[in-house]
Amino acid sequence: MKFQQKPHKKTKDKKSFIEKIREEEQKKMDRLIKTNDKENEDGTKRVDRKTEIWKKKELDGI
Repeated sequence: MKFQQKPHKKTKDKKSFIEKIREEEQKKMDRLIKTNDKENEDGTKRVDRKTEIWKKKELDGI
């Protein structure tokens, strides 16, 4: 066999694109879960800055 069998480039790119989106969403959820479990030195709950900005943008868009 002269050619190595591998997925078509476009198919591979589409799969990786979808996987990247899913991984980003999972990272956001993991960050939220980790942040909600932590507390600041003064006893108040921590808020993830990136998540706070992201939520603010969603609300402004609506």
